[in-house]
Amino acid sequence: MWVRLELPHPDHADNLDMNIHILFDDTSLLPDPLSGVGWYIYADEVEPLRLLGAVLDPLIDEIGDDVDSAIWLILFGMRSFTAQASHYR
Repeated sequence: MWVRLELPHPDHADNLDMNIHILFDDTSLLPDPLSGVGWYIYADEVEPLRLLGAVLDPLIDEIGDDVDSAIWLILFGMRSFTAQASHYR
């Protein structure tokens, strides 16, 4: 999610569900961020991704992985999600 809705360009569409699927399904960065070093991420991004996985994994176990972005945002609460994400920068 783009903080303060500062999108890269006016027609940009952001999709939280798609981004979660990219992390878990397309790249396997989660649950194993170390596997992506040199391919998708830098070494200093391993720990923040590991911590993000620790937050997302239990939610996916609870609600499944076929949830659209609106449901993710409702579950987290926009402020809670933004606060969690800001800890991993």
